[in-house]
Amino acid sequence: MKLSEEQVRFIDTYLTNSGIKYLDVRYEMTDHIATALEAKDGDFDENFRQYMLEHKQELLASNRQFGKLARKNAVRLIFRNLAAPRFLALAIIFFCLLCFLARIFTDEIITEICHGAQFLAMVAFIIHYKYSRGSCNMKFSIIDKVFGIVAVSIYCVVLFVRPGNWLDGPGFMVYHAMFSAFFIEIVFTFRQLARKYKLQYGS
Repeated sequence: MKLSEEQVRFIDTYLTNSGIKYLDVRYEMTDHIATALEAKDGDFDENFRQYMLEHKQELLASNRQFGKLARKNAVRLIFRNLAAPRFLALAIIFFCLLCFLARIFTDEIITEICHGAQFLAMVAFIIHYKYSRGSCNMKFSIIDKVFGIVAVSIYCVVLFVRPGNWLDGPGFMVYHAMFSAFFIEIVFTFRQLARKYKLQYGS
């Protein structure tokens, strides 16, 4: 039987009350339970009660495995976005912007501009995520465990590792343009995930 939106939302609420705090993990777990229930005939309430009676402890114990699945799907989405034409278009736009700035400022000033803009963008993203998580219960395991580490690590490389001669001129522009485009794709992926879960649960 095909489950209704209300029934899927009921499963999600049950998992929330059971202590599954990450929305992306709950999504994967809810989808797993819903698929199992759709293969059964009869009353939804009875099927759900019986299924959870038999599998609740197993599901809660496999919370980490569902988290790995959620992060795997999110990372796959990141790479899909990086392979899309939009990423290349963004990199070209940033490259052209930096070339324009190079006519006005020195490389040192442009470097400071890039670092400052990237730092402000990262702070804005973190504040937005914290606000969204607090106001809409939008807490993602992929953000907490992967996105932050990746973004901070890359930024530290950009901030503290000074490019050598191989990044003079056009190489310098490509370096910062690619990083800026990458960061925007990370933010865009987060927005895609948030929209996906909002549509799923109507939150």
